[in-house]
Amino acid sequence: MNLLQNLYLALPQIIILITASLVLISTLFTKKNNKNIGYMIALLGLFMSMLVSVFYIGASDNVILNGEFISDTLGSVINAGIVACVAVVLI
Repeated sequence: MNLLQNLYLALPQIIILITASLVLISTLFTKKNNKNIGYMIALLGLFMSMLVSVFYIGASDNVILNGEFISDTLGSVINAGIVACVAVVLI
């Protein structure tokens, strides 16, 4: 199968990666009195990743990237739970 056809299965992790990059860049270029923008970006990215993970619960099991990434129901549940816990800690 084509790599790009199944890359959507790693979307929650891709969202976390992009969010972390945006938080680092935004806190680098914002003024000291306006540092809450990074906090809001982090919470928004965590929320989006959690929604995508919840959407994948119950989907069929798939293996992509030559067996390096496995997408299954248990992984989606654990991923959504971990992201929710991190969001609660940030709140």
